[in-house]
Amino acid sequence: MITACSDGMIRVFTKDKGKKASEAEIMEFENQAKINKVSKAQGGVSQSEFTNIPDVSEIQSVPGKKEGEIKIVSENGLPVAYSWSVAENR
Repeated sequence: MITACSDGMIRVFTKDKGKKASEAEIMEFENQAKINKVSKAQGGVSQSEFTNIPDVSEIQSVPGKKEGEIKIVSENGLPVAYSWSVAENR
């Protein structure tokens, strides 16, 4: 079975032992699944979602739609939230 997910990864699941992933790859897959599950349970974003956050340099190219709209961008590798101001157009 082949899956393609929103994290941009394609995964192949098989019963063929000759095509089995290495133990390190299996552990990485399981660890990432646990991290994403905990993050979602706590209301946060997963690592795959975080990598899709636009850079702060792009914030002006996508204006907000309403007063107080929260925009999340990556600033120096960290997520930062900004509140949109219609009056100031920023």
